[in-house]
Amino acid sequence: MKSSVSAKLRNRPNKNGKYTVIVQVIIDRNSTELSTGIKIDANQWDAKKEKVKKHPRADTVNWEINNTISKIEEKIFKAKREGVNLTIDQVKLKPISVKVVQSQTENLTFSEYLEHYISHNPDELGIGTIKYYQTTLKNWKMYKPKGVKIDTLTTADIVGFRKYLINKMSNSTNTVYNKMKTVRKICKKLYSEGVISKYLFETISLKQVEGQRGYLTKTELQNLGELCLSDSRRALARDVFLFSAYTGLRFSDICKLQINNVIEGEQGIMRLKFRSQKNQSTLEFNLNNRAVAILRKYMSESQSTYAFPMLRKLVTNKAIEINKKIGSANASMNSILKDIFILAEIKKENISMHSGRHSYAVISIEMGADIYVLSKMLGHTSITTTEIYAKLVDKRKDELVKLWNEE
Repeated sequence: MKSSVSAKLRNRPNKNGKYTVIVQVIIDRNSTELSTGIKIDANQWDAKKEKVKKHPRADTVNWEINNTISKIEEKIFKAKREGVNLTIDQVKLKPISVKVVQSQTENLTFSEYLEHYISHNPDELGIGTIKYYQTTLKNWKMYKPKGVKIDTLTTADIVGFRKYLINKMSNSTNTVYNKMKTVRKICKKLYSEGVISKYLFETISLKQVEGQRGYLTKTELQNLGELCLSDSRRALARDVFLFSAYTGLRFSDICKLQINNVIEGEQGIMRLKFRSQKNQSTLEFNLNNRAVAILRKYMSESQSTYAFPMLRKLVTNKAIEINKKIGSANASMNSILKDIFILAEIKKENISMHSGRHSYAVISIEMGADIYVLSKMLGHTSITTTEIYAKLVDKRKDELVKLWNEE
């Protein structure tokens, strides 16, 4: 049973010039449209991202749209798990009435608005992003325990928060940068929606320093792959790490990788096509032989829609529950990796599941990969991010010269 669920605007406006947001459901080429009851102006709809924009209550409206889609997807997901062929007529949903007036947004405190944003945007925010948002929210509440009304928020409050993070919380430069980036995004959102009349970061610049990126060499990856592991949990953690190192995929994308994202071609060629969780960019590329071997191993064991087992026992299709499961699986596997590296006699600092992705990038550049092509493979929105790996390779070249000088 093939299916898809998407949000769009109805082709024609109502008598007030408003367009109704509808959810289109396609099951085995049969299509139907379900009204969400949400009516907006045409310029308030982002067709690419399937979400409302430039609207006083955009967060609430988008949450309702996502909630509607999630209910339908969960029904389809359950039917697939039970082997039931669901028909279009069986997908029923009552229209949702949403009050889209600006209401009392201005009367909320900054922390209340941030808390509302986190809870209403689980699909938009990645796992790591949600953690930073929640930590930022916690720190802001400590900084301003009585709260600051949005309409009274000033640049001085923002600068004061940065000083609080540095002096009271003793946060590092990059930790301060990430938390301030969260505040900046919310301030930009409040300004764009007309809730506040001034953009509060006009005179505030954010700085970060280049952090350490742990990665393995080609030889170390080979040793890791040859390690004999009888424990199934260790074997899975090792294989997922190697799959990341052979593809450059993030752990969250590996977890969510579905069998229908895999296209099998002639001569054993496998091709992936999927949407990245972090920035929603579409990635499509062939897999190398090492990655194919790992993927085939776990696909042959799978009796669910997921290629790898991390999410197979999940009985819901809700984004927030999926993200929680991915987060706990990531923490567990990071812990297991430490034991595996000891067994493999690999002595490296700052190694985690994400280091597989770093390893792919560094080794690719060492082998002469084009920086632009690599950027696309990694799903980076800016080539500047990819260039960081090139600097790591340059540093290793300098270290090699020093070794020759010591002879």
